[in-house]
Amino acid sequence: MRILHVVTGLNTGGAELLLCDLSERLAMAGFEQRVVSLLPEGPLSGRIRGNGLRCIHLGLRRGRLDFSGVKALVSEIRAYEPAVIHAWMYHACVYATVSRRAAPRKAALLWGIHHANLHFSSNTPSTLLAATACGLLSYGSDVHITYCAESSRIAHESRGYCGKRGVFIPNGYAGEKFFRCRELGRRVRERFNIPDNKIVMGMVARYDPIKDHATFLQAARAAKESDDRLVFLLFGDGVDRSNSALVRLVEQNGLGSSTVLCGRSDDIAASYSAFDFLVSSSRGEAFSNVICEGMLCELPCIATNVGDSAIIVGDTGYIVPPGSPDELGRAMREAAGLSETARVRLGTAARERIITNYAEDRFVSRYIDAYHALAAGQWL
Repeated sequence: MRILHVVTGLNTGGAELLLCDLSERLAMAGFEQRVVSLLPEGPLSGRIRGNGLRCIHLGLRRGRLDFSGVKALVSEIRAYEPAVIHAWMYHACVYATVSRRAAPRKAALLWGIHHANLHFSSNTPSTLLAATACGLLSYGSDVHITYCAESSRIAHESRGYCGKRGVFIPNGYAGEKFFRCRELGRRVRERFNIPDNKIVMGMVARYDPIKDHATFLQAARAAKESDDRLVFLLFGDGVDRSNSALVRLVEQNGLGSSTVLCGRSDDIAASYSAFDFLVSSSRGEAFSNVICEGMLCELPCIATNVGDSAIIVGDTGYIVPPGSPDELGRAMREAAGLSETARVRLGTAARERIITNYAEDRFVSRYIDAYHALAAGQWL
């Protein structure tokens, strides 16, 4: 079976990383696949090619509707003749839907929605415009939707998306890829000169308003005032000393000596292994890959109550309201006060929770079932 994946871009976001993982497993299962990215080359383009897939970049400009992109995508559909077109994220869903309807051979169409927060304050005008267009297009009988989070399905259907052909397929994770390695964690700590007696609160998120680094740093200041053992490691695109706005936030909160801005990690499992706790201050998530990966690395998580985060974490960590530095700081202080035995017990339970509920094998098999059902003119 031929699958054509259409993705907005191949930067290191959650949906893009899931595409890499899924395409790798599908290739192992014998599926023919090709990837079309609307944007120019991104950090994950090489990984897609490494999975043995042809990767085509249309080179469109971000945030602009370009009918030449539709024409180019129609040509790719005609040349490849896929059984299923799997579109990832709003802009790709719009382009894939219009192009599929313009192509002579009508492949089955599947949207992957990986977003839950549709508030004006947390999205660009382009994203909101594409999301609105998807809402209108969703009523076409050719559109089938998978939501990565139940909260995402509810949020979109409450805003007018068609509810007839939308299903929830949670993300899946491989325990053999994400696990706690004390030696690698020790090396990361040594790299940043962090003594063994320090408690590391880690954050992994690109620099973006929706990730709310400001609230994290305000909470970190309050927690640090009551427990001097705390150190804060922040990883992610744009999270480094070249980001003057972020450096200014660190200094304003008096955290210059206890906060390290690490940038993108080349070995994220090693970075998780250097943490004692994972903190997510996000104002909007659907189904957080970072939380699930951190839990697999035996990290108790302190997370905001957005998307499906509370369901994912369960009783293995702390859930606080978004945008509340006081509550986030309180949870940090409480977590730091746990005994090592209690911390390890929570971390062990966190890993087991992900393995039990969100295994990668189940995630892949559900998508394989979806592709076969669509190709046969049926749906889940």
